[in-house]
Amino acid sequence: MIYEPLHRMAYGPEVFNFSVRPSAKRIVVSCSLPTIGSVTVQLISPSKTYTETDMAVYENTTINVAAATTYQYVKRVTLDMPPPTKAENWTLQLTLSMPMAHQISIEMS
Repeated sequence: MIYEPLHRMAYGPEVFNFSVRPSAKRIVVSCSLPTIGSVTVQLISPSKTYTETDMAVYENTTINVAAATTYQYVKRVTLDMPPPTKAENWTLQLTLSMPMAHQISIEMS
């Protein structure tokens, strides 16, 4: 058997359900990681799956230089969409490069 280091393995997606109000035209999802890493974001509506190629993507790495250097990674995606005519249940799917604590924010306008 060949074993790969854990930091190179992809992990299964995390799934979060949320409600999208009628007339919402934009969804913004932010994911903050307490270290260097990466995350892939998908938004799943009742009629379509949106990938990062359908969204504006912003990534930021902050390096705190102190006695112990620390990193924080943030990815934010913005989806501009036709507004739903009624409330819809959507799914946020995140795939992290490795399991770690993280914080997620979902905004609508």
